[in-house]
Amino acid sequence: MKFSKKKGLGNMLSCMVGMLFLFIVVFLGMDIYGRLNLAISKLRIERKYMLIMETDGYLTQDRQKQLTEELKQLGVSGISYTGTTLTPADYGCEVVLSVRGTIFTEGITGLSEGFQFIRGGYSEFKIYQMSTAKNQGGT
Repeated sequence: MKFSKKKGLGNMLSCMVGMLFLFIVVFLGMDIYGRLNLAISKLRIERKYMLIMETDGYLTQDRQKQLTEELKQLGVSGISYTGTTLTPADYGCEVVLSVRGTIFTEGITGLSEGFQFIRGGYSEFKIYQMSTAKNQGGT
């Protein structure tokens, strides 16, 4: 029985391509997990502060400071509350949570000419939620 060297080389090449593909899938999976985790954290924060605003009728100064700290822990900078309801609203009136800023992401943001991953970069961070005030006292 005679073995051909070309046949063995083909099997090794296909094995290497398969391992490379597997590595890429695992690496991108971890990157996607990081992005999803960030999105879930953002949604949790949105919901928490929107419920508080519904109950209180607005975003108090203390709650605004807490929200700012939570967003800074996520990596958000340049935080602006323009458009947010910051004064008490009567029962049944609209309350708005509007937050803008920039966030640094550590994930893959592109591919350079030398086929190297470009990691990290700043992107826009935005929260915009509307609801109805359900505060009992009103103003």
